[in-house]
Amino acid sequence: MTDEPSNEPMSDVPPESEIESILQDLQSADTKVRRHRIQALREQNVADERIIETLKTLAAGDPAGSVRKEAKKSLKEMGIQPPPLGPELAKKRRDFWLGVGLFFLLNIVLYGINFAVSLVLSSISLPYETTSTFNTILFNAILGFLPFIINIGALIFLAFKRPQMALGMLAGFGISLAIVVCLFLITLVVCFVALGSYQ
Repeated sequence: MTDEPSNEPMSDVPPESEIESILQDLQSADTKVRRHRIQALREQNVADERIIETLKTLAAGDPAGSVRKEAKKSLKEMGIQPPPLGPELAKKRRDFWLGVGLFFLLNIVLYGINFAVSLVLSSISLPYETTSTFNTILFNAILGFLPFIINIGALIFLAFKRPQMALGMLAGFGISLAIVVCLFLITLVVCFVALGSYQ
C-alpha cells in the first residue's frame, strides 16, 4: 500500500525568530540562498503555515528551476502536494519549446524549398554563356545563404517580441549542431574501423 501526498503537513513549528529568518532567506534575491535554505528545511521539519505558503509560491513561480525543484521536493516530503507551475512560467516554457519546434520546422521547409529549386534549375538547359553561368552561380549562392538570413531575422524579431521563443530557436540550433557532431564522430569511428579491417 503506497502513501499518497496529502495537504496535511507533518512537522514541527519553530520559534518566531527562526521563522522570520527562514522567510527572509526564502525571499532572498540570491538563488543559492533560497535553494540552500529550502534544502536545510528538509532537515528541520518546519510546519509553519507562512513557510509552507512561501514554499508553494517558490514551487509554482520561482524563476530558477533548481529552486522550484527543491521547493517541490520539500513539499512532497512534508506530505503536501506541490502546486502546478504558475501561468507566467508555463507561458515561458511553452514559448521556449515552440521556439525549438519553430527552428526545426522552419529549416526543414527552407531545405525542402532549396532542394526543389535546385532540382528545377538542374532540369533547365541554359545556353553556356559567361553571363548565364555567373547568374546561376550568384542565384545558388543567394539561395544557399537565404536560410541563414531568415534564421537570423527570425531570431532578432523574436528577441524583441517573444524572448523565450528566441532562446528556444538557439537551443534548437544547439541540438542540431550536437546531432551533426555526433554523426560526424560516429562516421569517423566507422571509417577508422573499416580501414583497420582491411589492413
